[in-house]
Amino acid sequence: MVGIQLPRHTSSVHFQNGWLHRAATVCCFLAYAMAFSPDELPLCGGPVLTYGAAKSTYPALADALTIVEQHPMATWWTDNNSTYRAQVETLMGHCNTSTVPTIVVYALPQKDCHAGYSNLGFIKDTSQYIAFVQELADLVGTRPVIYVLEPDAVGLASDGGCGHAAGYLANMQRATSILTARNPNARLYVDVGYWMLQTDAKSRQVAAAMQVVGAASRPGAVRGIVLNTSNYRRVAEMATLCSNFVNLTGNPQWRCVVDTSRNYRTPTTSNEWCNNKFGAIGVPPTRNTGYPGVLDLFLWIKVPGESDGTCANSSAPGGATHSSDAMPGPPAAIFFPQAFRKQWDQGYFVDKKLGALLVDKVETKPLVGVLPQEVESKPLVVSSAITTSAPTLSTVLPMVTTTIPEMTSPPPSVNQVVPSAVLSEGVEHEQDATNLTWSVVGAVVLGCVILVLALYAVFRKRRREVKAVDVVLLSVKVS
Repeated sequence: MVGIQLPRHTSSVHFQNGWLHRAATVCCFLAYAMAFSPDELPLCGGPVLTYGAAKSTYPALADALTIVEQHPMATWWTDNNSTYRAQVETLMGHCNTSTVPTIVVYALPQKDCHAGYSNLGFIKDTSQYIAFVQELADLVGTRPVIYVLEPDAVGLASDGGCGHAAGYLANMQRATSILTARNPNARLYVDVGYWMLQTDAKSRQVAAAMQVVGAASRPGAVRGIVLNTSNYRRVAEMATLCSNFVNLTGNPQWRCVVDTSRNYRTPTTSNEWCNNKFGAIGVPPTRNTGYPGVLDLFLWIKVPGESDGTCANSSAPGGATHSSDAMPGPPAAIFFPQAFRKQWDQGYFVDKKLGALLVDKVETKPLVGVLPQEVESKPLVVSSAITTSAPTLSTVLPMVTTTIPEMTSPPPSVNQVVPSAVLSEGVEHEQDATNLTWSVVGAVVLGCVILVLALYAVFRKRRREVKAVDVVLLSVKVS
């Protein structure tokens, strides 16, 4: 028997086969990345705890509450609320991994050190705070999420405010590290009191504070700042402040988020931050803000209809003072039916003919909600403190001796009207953006399929050619 050794002509086939697999892999990766980028996914929110009880107690408000709660609102991770863990667990169950929930972290020791309305929780020191934030990070895991970090804290810690002595920025630095280090899908925005951006000097103080807060975070995770949280300032004013801040600090990657939950038509003459009687439910949450490259998102961070606090004037030195625009109400975060009725009647949905006025449906029943005094302390497993060589407040932020400006009377600024395109089309554009995202993903997938089929056709053709050559060579060898 004559041994026959065929020449190897299949290397090109293997080469093309390898490229076929590589092309398919690259296409699939691109499609996956486009489909599941946290910056493209639709926003999501969980059930609003106070609305369920409010609808049964105040049936005249039920239809309006139902319309409002259809839009994604932020969930607060705060020690002021005894059900904080259950709420976030419900949020995680309600929002799948193809959507992005918003979680507000509000738990600093000695938080709200200026007004004192919201310092009601059980966290008293740094070790408890670290454990509390770690508990949240463990719950979220690597899911897409938007974090809003510590409302008002930067404003209260800058300019020699009470938050400086309370160690706000050092604790926030620890929090950003915990929340972002192991979650590549986390996007974090640091809340900044808008009044801190109304002069160049204060804007630089905020930038220095941001350097401290973000120093230990995953690179790129801290996206920028949040403006207007639980406040009433209009979008155009916030966009101007944001643009000026980014230009002044020389960090073009920073963007801003605006809380639009109650800022639809606040007059320029009112600087009241506590249960402002001019509050009006604003443009629903969306990525399509009308200010590309400036404002990343409109979010509802404060739940419409929930109280800012009792809003009572204090006779104590340095105590809270409020204007006649403040509506005395229940404690912070309790549903306030009179405030909700005003915010609805003066707001987006009535203006756009998406809901009826509630002006004649006066509610006189008792206020409802989970009272702050029901919060109970619970033991926390304290994790080890984070050590880092990141800059500290003393090395970045110059010490000043002036006190924090009164929140009730920030310097005057110009309020402008929100662009009509944003007001009339904000909600529709959010769905359009989602549809566009998936359309682009579909186009990428289709292109990948065509490319793979074309490469496979070339592969098959080349394989037939190699087989033909092998047959000829075999015939020659045998003969």
